[in-house]
Amino acid sequence: MSETDFDRGFPYFEENNFSGWLIQFKAMLREFDCDEIIETAIPKDIDANGVPIPMNARERADYERQLREYNAKDKIAYPKIVKACRVNPKTKSLCETGTLTTANEILVRLRQRFHSVDDMVKASHLLRYSQLKQL
Repeated sequence: MSETDFDRGFPYFEENNFSGWLIQFKAMLREFDCDEIIETAIPKDIDANGVPIPMNARERADYERQLREYNAKDKIAYPKIVKACRVNPKTKSLCETGTLTTANEILVRLRQRFHSVDDMVKASHLLRYSQLKQL
């Protein structure tokens, strides 16, 4: 099986349809039980000013457990979102800079650059069209 056959259904990023792509990408990540990770920022133990958040032993253990779970899911989601962005030259360079270290950071940047209300309307119309077509 060639790489193209294997990747035929993979949701590569298309900058003119951010919302439609995101729905397909989350559906693909759901298979690995890490779809919510791209919408969730990494757990922090410091505040916005860089000051450590005081925690008791139980809170520290909970934080460390959450961080381990987050990292395990991000190890799946991060390479997949980088792969999804490799076809588009703009997003490929965005991912290759190395400043974005989690799948959530990449998604936030993609949302800032490519998401618009028009995409939401377009996705809604495509969904309605698909439902009518099925009927």
